[in-house]
Amino acid sequence: MKLSNLILIFVSVASSLSAQVRTNHPESSIVFTIKAPASPFTSEVANQYKGGTCWCMSALSYWEAEGLRLSGKQVNLSERFVLYLTYILKARNYLERDGKAQFGQGGEFFDAQAVVQQFGLMPETAWPWEPAPKIEVLHPQLEAYLEVLLKYHDLMGRYPATWEADFRSILDRHLGRMPHTFQFEGREHTPLSFAQSLKIKNGDYINLMSDARYPAYTQVVVPLADNWISGTAWNIPFEIFTTLPQEVLRQGGTLEWATDVSNPHWKWKMGIAAVHGLDTLALSADERRTLWLKPIAEQRVSADARQLGLQQHSTTDDHGMHIIALVNDPNQQPYYLVKNSWGTDSNECKGYLFVSAQYANLYTTMYSIHKDFLPASVKQLLRRE
Repeated sequence: MKLSNLILIFVSVASSLSAQVRTNHPESSIVFTIKAPASPFTSEVANQYKGGTCWCMSALSYWEAEGLRLSGKQVNLSERFVLYLTYILKARNYLERDGKAQFGQGGEFFDAQAVVQQFGLMPETAWPWEPAPKIEVLHPQLEAYLEVLLKYHDLMGRYPATWEADFRSILDRHLGRMPHTFQFEGREHTPLSFAQSLKIKNGDYINLMSDARYPAYTQVVVPLADNWISGTAWNIPFEIFTTLPQEVLRQGGTLEWATDVSNPHWKWKMGIAAVHGLDTLALSADERRTLWLKPIAEQRVSADARQLGLQQHSTTDDHGMHIIALVNDPNQQPYYLVKNSWGTDSNECKGYLFVSAQYANLYTTMYSIHKDFLPASVKQLLRRE
């Protein structure tokens, strides 16, 4: 397996507390210092190609880190397994709601969580991603088939008894046939027994959001277009929501991260995302580029600024990633090292980027963490509800 230089740096003992890691770009003078090293999992950076499957890639990267943390087992997980079963669940939901439901390529962490809970997990060796299925070809066919079913129902007053078997045959053609049992470490497993061997239990994970429109410390059906499954998150105050990632990382955990990347502060090619204090849109392209090559004087994000973005929908939920470590820039400002799913050749950080805490405070729509990393005071408040 080919590992990124970044991960190799993170797992070395010498770098565990104080060593300096590479910058966001070869021409950059920003040198980041590790404050809370990532779990030493060796999962490759995935590539979703043209498919809208970031929710799956980021969730599985997170489960891989959790599997290693909880069981000591280092394993790559099968994306095909989660995609196949999510499509089944999504199709059932779509038909139950007479086509008045989201059926897109996009999704949320809830989708992967539902698969883990109902079906389990599968290692990549049992059902590999390569060659990558062409989701952009598969999805229109699935969508067209569901529309035919809706019309059939209108005419006949029922769905054909074979609809799901026919739907699965389309999935089989594009994704391959899903194995029901497989070998791992010399033992035969089902997906459920395999998830148990990694000590991953879906009920141990908590989704968190922060939106002042809803009461604090209550569970809310997250108001996102891709939340077809009506997944819920605990709504917590801004002050706790914005400090939580650093606390989780310092305790040795990682986070699933849903966020907005359609804004001028997101610089994927440069390997960085930060809320720059300057009006970057007023600068020339060359001036904008050089801004991201030196330590950044950021705007401090307020609760009101975050709330405005949510309510005006200038903050959208358009990408999911995996936060794996806490680092500081030369000004001692906290940043998160983030693992993306756009391949290793799409930016200057081999598929990773550095995201400032201020950026996350402004644009995060949701985190998912293990319940053990919730502060005791927050646990107590959630327990009362």
